[in-house]
Amino acid sequence: MKKVIEMYLDSAHTNIPKLEKNLDSGTVEQLKTLVHSMKPHFDFMGMHVSRELAERIEQKIANNEDTANLHKLCRQLVLMIEQSITELKISMKNS
Repeated sequence: MKKVIEMYLDSAHTNIPKLEKNLDSGTVEQLKTLVHSMKPHFDFMGMHVSRELAERIEQKIANNEDTANLHKLCRQLVLMIEQSITELKISMKNS
């Protein structure tokens, strides 16, 4: 399980800056692809709320919905990922 957690942490550290860059630059199709690629990681880690949020982000992009709300949802996702990183590092340290 430790290897799986390490793989998630590596991908999370890589994906956060990419997510923020795509969001800030307005490259929503790349953002959609990135968020889509993160969903299996959320599933495997049992992060159901993050998975649902990723799906909402994908749907908003696919439907060309309000970009202001898209920013809010993406920032929320980043915060969830950052929180998971912190919690997993503490858990690994204590085990």
